[in-house]
Amino acid sequence: MLKSDLVDSLVCRFPALTRRDVELSVAVILDEIQRRLAAGGRFEVRDFGVLSTHVLPGKMGRNPRTGQAVYVRSRRVVHFKPGKRLRAWGTGQLDELPGQSDADIPSASHPAEMPHEPSYRSSEERGHSAP
Repeated sequence: MLKSDLVDSLVCRFPALTRRDVELSVAVILDEIQRRLAAGGRFEVRDFGVLSTHVLPGKMGRNPRTGQAVYVRSRRVVHFKPGKRLRAWGTGQLDELPGQSDADIPSASHPAEMPHEPSYRSSEERGHSAP
């Protein structure tokens, strides 16, 4: 799912919010996650999971073309640990996650009653050039 897909989905699900409000909210949340991880912190959402950083120590590796030994520097990587409900769903212990059944979705978000149509545009229309 792309960030724009998430915005489209939230605009349809919460018709009282404007597209601009949703875009700003998503941007602020993602920026905060990124800021916390860059500072070496962690970001936790109950039942969903935890994002944190781990340091991989430097090591000796091999250049696959030449076979020559090279040193690989230490680096930080993002680690995701799923929460209890997400793990239970992944192992088949839960039939569905919250928000997946029709009962969990407000009636205004059903396709026949959607006030906003998601805008699916090509990459050129969004201002992205083809590689």
